[in-house]
Amino acid sequence: MSLHWQRMVVYDQSGNLDSEELLAELADWLTGIDPAAGKTEPWQHVLDPDNFDTL
Repeated sequence: MSLHWQRMVVYDQSGNLDSEELLAELADWLTGIDPAAGKTEPWQHVLDPDNFDTL
């Protein structure tokens, strides 16, 4: 979750990059760092593009 929050800070400071690109990069990082965690419900919520605006 800490990685997600760090990415959101970058997103806010970068002029709001494309959310799909940002989520794809985050998913890629998560796969490399801890693939089992990436399959958990909290991370699936974070990576769902429909939830991006509420994060």
